[in-house]
Amino acid sequence: MATLSPRLCLAALALTLSLVACKQPAAEPQDAPAAAPGKTPAPGARKDLPPPVQVKEAEPNDVWQKAEGLPARAIVTGEFAPKKGKLDDDWYKLSPGPGVSLALQVELAPRGAEAIDATLEVLDRDRNRLVRLRSAAGDPLSLHQLVCTEACYLKLTGASGGYTLTVLGGPPEPGLELEPNDRAVDATPLAAGEAMRGYYGSATDQDWFKLLLPELRPGQFLRLELSGVPGVRAGLEVRSLDGTLVAEYRGAAEGEPIFIRNLATTPPPLAPPLHTSAAGLEDGGTSLKSLETPLKAPSADIRTADEASRDSGTALDIADAATSDSGTTPDDAGGSPADAGAPVIDAGTPSGNSGPAPAGYYLVVKSTYLSRTKRGANAKDPYTLLASLESGPADLELEPNDDPQHATDLGPGLSRSGYLAPAGDVDWYRVRADKASVLHVELSALERADVELSVWSAPAKPGDKPQLLARANEGGVKEGEVLPAVGIPAGDSFIKVESALRDVDGKKTRDGEDRQTLYKLTAQLAPDDGTLEREPNDAAHPQPATLPFTVKGFIWPRKDVDVFQFHVPEGQPPITIRVSAVRGVDLQLELRQLGPDGKGPGETIGTADAVKGEGEESIVAVPVKPGDYQVEVSSPRHKDASATQGYTLSVQ
Repeated sequence: MATLSPRLCLAALALTLSLVACKQPAAEPQDAPAAAPGKTPAPGARKDLPPPVQVKEAEPNDVWQKAEGLPARAIVTGEFAPKKGKLDDDWYKLSPGPGVSLALQVELAPRGAEAIDATLEVLDRDRNRLVRLRSAAGDPLSLHQLVCTEACYLKLTGASGGYTLTVLGGPPEPGLELEPNDRAVDATPLAAGEAMRGYYGSATDQDWFKLLLPELRPGQFLRLELSGVPGVRAGLEVRSLDGTLVAEYRGAAEGEPIFIRNLATTPPPLAPPLHTSAAGLEDGGTSLKSLETPLKAPSADIRTADEASRDSGTALDIADAATSDSGTTPDDAGGSPADAGAPVIDAGTPSGNSGPAPAGYYLVVKSTYLSRTKRGANAKDPYTLLASLESGPADLELEPNDDPQHATDLGPGLSRSGYLAPAGDVDWYRVRADKASVLHVELSALERADVELSVWSAPAKPGDKPQLLARANEGGVKEGEVLPAVGIPAGDSFIKVESALRDVDGKKTRDGEDRQTLYKLTAQLAPDDGTLEREPNDAAHPQPATLPFTVKGFIWPRKDVDVFQFHVPEGQPPITIRVSAVRGVDLQLELRQLGPDGKGPGETIGTADAVKGEGEESIVAVPVKPGDYQVEVSSPRHKDASATQGYTLSVQ
């Protein structure tokens, strides 16, 4: 029989011991068994606290009077056993004691291939609802830090299938949201400069934070940052301290953050109504809504739509209310989702308190729609909300100014600095003219976004919308925009700054932003005395002129066509038309006579495009009959344009 050397024997013994060690079960966390693949680990798991007690649901527990008592740290295995087709309610009671917060999680065991849904309600000692969460497609329900005063009840409702309820009590964790905080009255305090973490515990979860700003310095503004979370398209509401919705922002896509660079430290005053709503204007991804009803006193009751429905005796299913019968979501319709807690503001009575209202906001974090019918949730990865105070230039625009009603006044200096953030931000500016004028506008470049510049007229009468006068998007990223000459009437007109429309994977979007670079918007006003061309002056909007005339103009942006219309009286001698040379721009002329009614398109009676490149063009000594005429200046095939090199057109 062969014998092994001592070295081989030791190697064999070591191999045997290693194989035995591999078969030993791995140590599990004290709080909960290891999560199965795809499962969400229970919140609040800590190794420095006693392990939770394993509890088996004990029926009957279908009414609150028979609620099953639970310790502050427990793992409950239960089963929904409905009778006669009704939903089953399982009640539990907790009395964690002072200084203890609760982390709750409900995981649902699918019945076969079908995912089951359930609802978790938390009620206080007097059975007033604190929190209500409903699962979507079997997703777990989680609350990471619930404050339970004296005692509270847990009510689980489902149609069938098993569940695991994990309750982990422990000392509150600093910097983490406190549940319940889905109403203004329960908002978690938030201090400027201190980050707060929270969770999208379910698709219907929303977290209110109260930000007070007792000491402010002149020129300060707020910078808001909400981090992105996988599986969730973030939403952030900004509300004044009386509950009025000031602004609403949505992440550009799932997992994307929201970054508001320059929010005013106090809400803007109620805007005077325009002759029209801005709802029909192009939306760059950032929407602004304000209530045009008188504001209520701070002491008035603010209730969520869910609570108002419950108090009136009408059941409201949060998840089902998220989609209308037409298949459109409330977000798509321009309003807040019913389950997002859009305030129902009771009339209330003034509290009698005098003095200025404190500066600050309610900030409401919620999940918005990933598709027309689905919102995301993530009970594992927290978001971080940070509000910090900063200072900027004296002419800085302040959010919200996302519609004409809340436009920032361009001021006597006719200049402003601004940030294009968050993604899809739109900044509106108001410019006032004492009389009809020609407006010249320049917008500086941004390092990380392509900008678009446009000028709009105020509504002409009630029911009308602001009308687009001119738009420029000739440059790209790191290039500015110019509108050299836009005609505006006396009174208010508007300048709009936004990210340019771009194609991302076949979808048109305006989600550009630049969080760090300030843009500069400058304007100049000149009298509209007929010596300057003014946009719009295309064939549909010809600029009137009187013979003889000389006018200075620009072919800008590309594809620009400038049309001037004049009347030829009886006995008019032949006319000569000349357009000066423009450096780097090839120009052409066209003269046409309109019909007897003075309308186009008219008959072409002369053209000039003799110089193939920059050079003067002319139509000389053209006999003309009495009537209305148009002369058109353009670039052949729209190949050239210049915002800085202007032409001079003369008709003699």
